[in-house]
Amino acid sequence: MAGLRRRSRHYLLILLAATPARGQERPAGAEVGIDASIGFLSTNAVPDVRGTSINAHGGWELRLGIAPELEFGFASFNSGPVDEGVSWFMAGARYSGEIGWFAFFAQAHAGYGHLTNYNIVRDDLAWDFAGGFLMRATNDVSFGPRFGTRYIDAFVPAGGSTLWYELGVSLQLTLRP
Repeated sequence: MAGLRRRSRHYLLILLAATPARGQERPAGAEVGIDASIGFLSTNAVPDVRGTSINAHGGWELRLGIAPELEFGFASFNSGPVDEGVSWFMAGARYSGEIGWFAFFAQAHAGYGHLTNYNIVRDDLAWDFAGGFLMRATNDVSFGPRFGTRYIDAFVPAGGSTLWYELGVSLQLTLRP
C-alpha cells in the first residue's frame, strides 16, 4: 500500500511539471470560487454518515499558476445519531494548470476550525487537501468535479476530531485585466 501511495505522488509531480500553467497564457489576476460537495464522514462508530459542505475561496493567481488564497466554509452532518456542525477559515495555496479548454487544480489550506459535536464545542486546527478538473465555459468561468478531504483536530479524546471526504462540484470565476 505504501508503494502505491509513493507511486501516485510521483505521477502527480510528473503531471504538475509537464502541464503548462494557466498563468503562462494569461496575466496574473484575482480568482474566486465556490465549491459545493457531499461529505462522507470517516467514522467506524456509525456507518454511512453523509452531509453537505460548501466553501468559498479567493486569492491572487500569479503568472505561474500558483494562487495564495483564503478559504472559509461550513459543513453539516445530521444522519441518525450523528449531529455535527463544522466551520472553518483557512489560508493556503491553489495550483491551476491548463490544457486548452480543460484545467486541473490542486489546493491545500490550514487554519482555524470550529467543531460542534453533541456536547463538544471546540475551536482548533483545521486542514484540507483537494483537487479537481475544470472545463472553461468562457474565458472567465470554469466548472467541474472536485474531490477532497478535510480534518478538524480538536485535540481531545475520541469523538472530538472530525475527518471527512468530499465529492462535489467547483465553480471558478477568474477576474483578469
